Amino acid sequence: MRPTARTLQKALDNLHISEHLKSINKLEPVGSWELIAKSGSVGEESVLESNYKFRNFAKTWKFLNGVAQLAHSQKHHPTITTTYNKVNLSITTHDAGNQVTRKDLKLAQQIQNLYVEQAEKSPVKDKKTSTLLQDARSMVDQKKAAEVIDKLTKR
Repeated sequence: MRPTARTLQKALDNLHISEHLKSINKLEPVGSWELIAKSGSVGEESVLESNYKFRNFAKTWKFLNGVAQLAHSQKHHPTITTTYNKVNLSITTHDAGNQVTRKDLKLAQQIQNLYVEQAEKSPVKDKKTSTLLQDARSMVDQKKAAEVIDKLTKR
């Protein structure tokens, strides 16, 4: 029998995995991928895990559909648990004795890239804008509020 790419997957050492996770997790918004070691039925096992949170259910499913496409294209499928706006992912290579391999790191990187692409960029507010908004909220006089709104929109 000729070996296939699936049977050639080798487990990586924890140091190599940790170094790679540092580079994955430094992307903005910062990732939360971590290496989890646990005792399994055959011995020590390792898995990559991450948690994501989204603004609403629609954004959660948009992300999940993207993860599904990535997983399908790589023929490597994570364990996914989701509740409304939260997604928990676990990745391990079963053919390598439930150990983390390069294939797992590659999928984690692509999932993090997808998250970065879909993450909402929060608008940057400068101090002047914040002060004007605060003033506008506290005003009862509609004329003064209109003046503040005009100032805000005339950048």
